[in-house]
Amino acid sequence: MKSLLLKIFLHFVVIVWFTSVSYAQDIHFSQYYNSPLNLSPALAGLFSEDVRFIANSRHQWGAVPVNYLTFSGSYDQKIAAKRIKNGLITKGAIFNFDHAGDSRMSLFQLAGNFSYIKRLGELNLISIGTQLGFRSRFFEDRNLTFDSQFNGEAFNPKAATGENFRNRSSFIVDFGIGLNYRMQLREKRSHLDFGVSMYHPHEPKVNFLSDLAANLASRKAFYMMTSFKATKKLDVLTHLAAQTQGPYNEFLVSNLYRYYLVQQKYVQKSVQLGVSYRFSEREDAVFPSIEFITDRYHLGLSYDITISKFKIANSRRGGPEVSFQYLISTVKAVKSAKACPIF
Repeated sequence: MKSLLLKIFLHFVVIVWFTSVSYAQDIHFSQYYNSPLNLSPALAGLFSEDVRFIANSRHQWGAVPVNYLTFSGSYDQKIAAKRIKNGLITKGAIFNFDHAGDSRMSLFQLAGNFSYIKRLGELNLISIGTQLGFRSRFFEDRNLTFDSQFNGEAFNPKAATGENFRNRSSFIVDFGIGLNYRMQLREKRSHLDFGVSMYHPHEPKVNFLSDLAANLASRKAFYMMTSFKATKKLDVLTHLAAQTQGPYNEFLVSNLYRYYLVQQKYVQKSVQLGVSYRFSEREDAVFPSIEFITDRYHLGLSYDITISKFKIANSRRGGPEVSFQYLISTVKAVKSAKACPIF
């Protein structure tokens, strides 16, 4: 059974890697590791507590006219199923919103998330997850200007635009799938995750004009995230992620250090410092981060410093990003077993 599941995992990786792509681009976060359901549906439920709420906010390129504001909110929860031996089911949901530019081109996405986590041996897990929901794109034209409003000498905002926007929105049913493999070391603070995911593999039509063929390209993500206990008070975390969507590619690498301020049986407090780097075809941005972590809360702050040629336009000011997690541990009945003893 273990061998079969590993073969399925590797086969899925190959399929995702070689699937063809079109044109479009999804939202993205610098703290990608703090937005797990946007990275892979299979990452749901892979935490020690029972319920998790996450919020992510990103304000990008505020120093130039075409700025981006992105928000994501997610929820996931473990469901203990007594009939499932060495496994558990999770449920959750995710909400994404984004708008940018004078047209306020916006994204609204809402989806449910489900995953199954299977225990392989004593210290290994494999999980498969899926998302199913809808997404809508829409824009406003009241702040847009057009060539026809310029008479050769001056711009007349009251002149006819010559444009006929019959459709300012699009609506599609969307889904995503993912696989994740976790190797948990005997030291609880040390583990390794690697996985692959694909969003909107059916590449639905998303254009606003019926006579044009524009599709939302499938987005594929590959990642590896590690956490190792270096000393009694220090953990070293290294995260890698590669994403591709149509002609767009990005690669991210993060090196983080978590220092424990308080270590008691029911009270853990730590601070995490790190630097991450993102590049696509060329260098893009570097972003330092600081995170504050307790048993129930996790606050992450980072700031993008542009190092690409776009730094001429934005004076290296990429933008701030904030992540926040709230974790809940439910009280178990006396005779009940923990949903998954590996955590």
